[in-house]
Amino acid sequence: FAHGDIVMLSAYIAFYGVAMFVLPWWVSFPLAILLTAGVGILIERAAYKPLREVPRIQLFTSAVAVSFLLENLGIVVFGGRPKAFLRPAFMDINLQFGETNIISYTPITIIPALLLFGGLMFVVERTKVGMARRALSKDIETTGIMGVNTDRIISIAFAIGSALAAAGGILWAIKFP
Repeated sequence: FAHGDIVMLSAYIAFYGVAMFVLPWWVSFPLAILLTAGVGILIERAAYKPLREVPRIQLFTSAVAVSFLLENLGIVVFGGRPKAFLRPAFMDINLQFGETNIISYTPITIIPALLLFGGLMFVVERTKVGMARRALSKDIETTGIMGVNTDRIISIAFAIGSALAAAGGILWAIKFP
């Protein structure tokens, strides 16, 4: 439930990195992704880890509470007014292919999304962390008995999910500033 709020948070971090702290976009965007991954780990440690042994409805309640917290914190910290996301100048070039016009941000947003998806598939299918995560999705207790540090794998999953949400938020803000 808080995933959309993570998207919002990353776009605001990238926005303020460029607008307020005058960082170049190529510094601000990765920094926003890293900070948002850290927020994902923090959310997992504070809101989900203490509730691993409780019924699922309480995890649902915690997820909704985190969502409300991030939304309201966003209003307090960032304000309630929409802000125009600053798109780098090279992303506004008009590309012409025959009679078709494409603005350069379209392929620029599609290509990183495909690369991130490919990276995620590589991690899930080809690494030990991915194998442990797939095992955890089937049976947490048995995976823990087999020697997997379940807390670490779950934190990594939250970090990866938050980082991908952050990248998605930045790409969304580039396409729809």
